[in-house]
Amino acid sequence: MRGLNLVVVIGNVGRDPEVKHTESGKVVGKFSVAVSETWRGKDGEQKEETQWVPVACFGHLAETVEKFVTKGQLVVVVGKYKVRKYEYEGQTKYSTEVVADRIQFGSGKKKDDEQNHEDRDGYPESAEVPF
Repeated sequence: MRGLNLVVVIGNVGRDPEVKHTESGKVVGKFSVAVSETWRGKDGEQKEETQWVPVACFGHLAETVEKFVTKGQLVVVVGKYKVRKYEYEGQTKYSTEVVADRIQFGSGKKKDDEQNHEDRDGYPESAEVPF
């Protein structure tokens, strides 16, 4: 078996997605998802820790995220774990992110604050975004 790189992240979007169009015409979207874990410490007190998971998406998926995903919204991201290596000021740096293949999102505030339950493109408030 060669292995499987599959990540599923369920949490709330930390801020509105940042979507850019490259000079070559590609669309790139980035946002982070808050994933919290709770447990009881040795002292019996409930503890909580939040991890911020960076997410990247491309093409049609990034365009859809730009239209429908907002800060605070619950999302399910399915993708793969990616480590990027780069040089910065003479030092080797690493960054990690989840590259999304699929995003399912729950209801949240729409960017244009429409009152109805469907956007002009026909996606309902809670929808699975295709690959």
